Amino acid sequence: MWNVLMQDEGPTFTQLKEQAKLSAPVLAEYVKRFEADGFVERVDRRYRLKKIFIPMEKLTDTEKKMRVLASSAPLVAMMIKQIKDKAKRASLLNQFLKLYLVQGSSLMVYLIVTHCLAEWRGKPQKLDVLLPLLNDQAKNWAVPYIQKVALALALNIDDVAKNEQALKDMLQGLTSEMDKSLKLMQAEVKP
Repeated sequence: MWNVLMQDEGPTFTQLKEQAKLSAPVLAEYVKRFEADGFVERVDRRYRLKKIFIPMEKLTDTEKKMRVLASSAPLVAMMIKQIKDKAKRASLLNQFLKLYLVQGSSLMVYLIVTHCLAEWRGKPQKLDVLLPLLNDQAKNWAVPYIQKVALALALNIDDVAKNEQALKDMLQGLTSEMDKSLKLMQAEVKP
């Protein structure tokens, strides 16, 4: 049964029943339990295994970069923590925050939006269709990324706390840049 569920498109309930050689009520109970546990998902009347892990060779270049960026966060944070020179460590931690909180987050949002739009094509253009797609993509990309960056920050929590003002200043600068960009866009959009 798992081999059939691993296909990209996934089988219909009837195809799954034929492959598994189970009665409809028994299979329905299994599928219901697997869906509730998060192992199986139903997409367009087809069932497939949830994408818990996607092999690197099946990822786009952007997805590979995102996965490498996320996976490297704790390792980079451990390397920063080992630096004895406080000024150098603070500077590297600041660069780390800019890379992972700004650039990495932008890449993550790009991936989530492009995946959602790709899945949304051909479906009813309604928010109740889009929102579950956004939630699924957030689970696929945002949650693992945020977990790894949070772990990395936790490894350097003493330095983050000591440089709290620098972090606030950086976030204030980013907020200021966002406000300027938003005002420019609003001015362009006005009729």
